[in-house]
Amino acid sequence: MHINNNPTLTLKLEKNGIHKMKTNALNFSVLFTLLISSSIVLSSPGLLSIETFRDTGAASFIGMGLISLGLGLCLFLSIDRKQTGRLDWFLLAFVYLVYLMREADFHHAFTSESLTKLDTYSLPDVPLEIRLASATILLVMAGILIYFMIRYARPIIAGVFSGKNWAIAFLLWFVLLLCSQVFDRSIATSGTHWKLTAIEELLEVAAALFAVLAITQFAFPGRHNTE
Repeated sequence: MHINNNPTLTLKLEKNGIHKMKTNALNFSVLFTLLISSSIVLSSPGLLSIETFRDTGAASFIGMGLISLGLGLCLFLSIDRKQTGRLDWFLLAFVYLVYLMREADFHHAFTSESLTKLDTYSLPDVPLEIRLASATILLVMAGILIYFMIRYARPIIAGVFSGKNWAIAFLLWFVLLLCSQVFDRSIATSGTHWKLTAIEELLEVAAALFAVLAITQFAFPGRHNTE
């Protein structure tokens, strides 16, 4: 077994580890705070009303507020001449708009059916113009997401392994959003339980927060992230 006694290499590794910790101090502080506060809420059923976690509750409005903030940031960055890739920011603003409309259940103004389910488009009670508009939005969304995957998948993966704060925030957003959808499906199949509902809403709020952090850290890299 070879043991590396090179002090220069050891010092570089130590500096790299400290650098990553400094870069992601905000991300991990926010994650730790969310974990602690969520644990307190879930272990104390009487602390917050179940209404807080319903679709019209405070948690939902906080999540939509954070999504609106992300939408506003993307629109600002799309017209900021100091930014590169302004078209990409505009496309991301469109994704955010659809994200916000979904969280606000905007489709309920036209139909009670979920417009992301393919069998919805064969139902006669959904007006043809609504089906066409929804299909167009979904196709545009799919095209934008494929474009983003092709353009940014490698930089994101490389950023995660190198400890870039925006990439770590993006990874946390993705994991939290994925987990929220798992709990959403669990509620749909097993019935509503206040803890499942609370966990789903808390995960969605946390995901929306890390999405804003990812955008901010990517667009305005700090000193630690550019060294």
